[in-house]
Amino acid sequence: MDIVKVKYYSETTGELSTREYTYYSADRLSVGDIVTVPVRDTTGKAKVSAIDVPEAEIANFKDKIKTIPAGSIIPPRDNIIG
Repeated sequence: MDIVKVKYYSETTGELSTREYTYYSADRLSVGDIVTVPVRDTTGKAKVSAIDVPEAEIANFKDKIKTIPAGSIIPPRDNIIG
C-alpha cells in the first residue's frame, strides 16, 4: 500500500488547505490527482500533494492513518479543483 499526502478542498472557500494530511492509498496515485478521502465520519475531496512518502515519516502515528479506497480518483470532467 502506498503512502500519500493530500490537501483538503474546501467546498465553502473553493481553496486547498495549507496543511498536508497523510493517507494510505489502495490505488497508485499521482501528484495532482483529485480523490475522495475519508474524513471523520464522512468523506471529502482532496488533491494529492506528495506520493511515495517514506514509512519512517509516519512511524509515530501510522496506526491512526486512514486508507483512500480503490476507485477514489475523481475523473477530470467532474473535478472542480484547479
